[in-house]
Amino acid sequence: MKINVSDEKLAILAQMGDKRAAELLLDKYKPLVIAKSRRFYMAGASTEDVIQEGMIGLYRAIMSFSLEKNDSFGAFASMCIKRRIISALKSAVRKKNIPLNTYISLNKPVKDDDDTTLGDVLENSDTNPEMLFISKEKRRSTQMRLEKSLSPLEKKILIEYLQEKSYDEIAQSFGITRKSVDNAMQRIRGKLARIVGVK
Repeated sequence: MKINVSDEKLAILAQMGDKRAAELLLDKYKPLVIAKSRRFYMAGASTEDVIQEGMIGLYRAIMSFSLEKNDSFGAFASMCIKRRIISALKSAVRKKNIPLNTYISLNKPVKDDDDTTLGDVLENSDTNPEMLFISKEKRRSTQMRLEKSLSPLEKKILIEYLQEKSYDEIAQSFGITRKSVDNAMQRIRGKLARIVGVK
């Protein structure tokens, strides 16, 4: 089905909450993201990871496009995609050069209100192959259910958070307030808690 609306108007509609407009732009420009992603290599990352970074750049372009500041959505999107990928590459290089002191402590409590450490969990984990398989399947099921329950913005914020970015950095990435990021993370934690059955 052909839509007789310019990309610029679709971007404005997406900013006003029209999810269909955002989806149309994401679908239309995904080939551009893939083409740009092929030009880059990110140490320790797959092609899909680079494409994901490009898609974040595209989403950011959709949400920050301005008719007053930009002539063409296509040119603006291309610039945002490239900048996002280059930024991710620089970040990957910085992380690659960080010494091994950025480890996860086995003595750190798993939960804020519990003294059980990661070391305790690993020590008490079952090494029975059947139990390991069941555990892996549960994790995969939880991940799939969480992905289905998250909004597109929540997914993108979670990706940034898992890359160890601060709330301020995430807010700046998406042009939103720190409070919006905090609210999104609270929603994500709540959804995860409901999925895994934590009260």
